[in-house]
Amino acid sequence: MRQTAAIPSNVGTYPNVLKQTNYLAEAGYYNHSARFSVFGKFEMRKISGDYPATLQATQNQWWLAGGVKYYVAPFNLLNFALQYERNNFFDADKVTPSQQSGLNSVTFQMQLLLY
Repeated sequence: MRQTAAIPSNVGTYPNVLKQTNYLAEAGYYNHSARFSVFGKFEMRKISGDYPATLQATQNQWWLAGGVKYYVAPFNLLNFALQYERNNFFDADKVTPSQQSGLNSVTFQMQLLLY
């Protein structure tokens, strides 16, 4: 992996977006008779080694989330969801040992669709 202090000269089609590799995996299960579902997601962003280590440390991260959802009304008209998510900056401690390496969040939502 090559690291330089300069910004890459070949920025590609979108110069305001850093060169990166992204991964995404999602899974879910819905039980119709119980009107209940469980879901999970993993997502990761890895910035190109062409950028300085300090930039990579602030931008390289992964997200891991999972939760449950209860459908009050049919056809996803009204539902409640509870989700836990972990966001981790996996290179943060390489540059600044005292930098926060991630955060946790819990989200509760009610969703109502109006046609």
